[in-house]
Amino acid sequence: MTAHVRVRLLVVLVATILVSLFVSLAEAQPISISPNEVNAGTSPTLTISASPSFLNLAQLNAMQLEISPANDISNFRIVSATAERLTLSFDLARTAIGGDRALNIKLGDDVTVSLKLVVDRDPLVCSPACVPPRSCQAGRCQLPQ
Repeated sequence: MTAHVRVRLLVVLVATILVSLFVSLAEAQPISISPNEVNAGTSPTLTISASPSFLNLAQLNAMQLEISPANDISNFRIVSATAERLTLSFDLARTAIGGDRALNIKLGDDVTVSLKLVVDRDPLVCSPACVPPRSCQAGRCQLPQ
């Protein structure tokens, strides 16, 4: 076997290993949140899961966690935490506006991990845009008849 053939085989082997590594890293989620969708007017309990090689969740404190925007959220607290799993709970007002929010984990001055959290509004609560002469009736903003 010539040196040229050995080099080509070595390059093919290294390329195969690198492709396998990148594919497995792309499929692995180093951090996730469950559920990622919550309902207004409830007291959801969220579970954050992380690979300990990415982030040791047991080392976090409540000051490092926030939901943004924080409107309509109260009683935000860590229920339990291990290296791989953190459970937190909070109260979400019935009048909370639906839409995307972020669960932010502050790891340092310049490092924040953000996870998407969706709030589903209560269908029986009208939007704040429902102003007179319209009125809220059974969750629907209507003009007077």
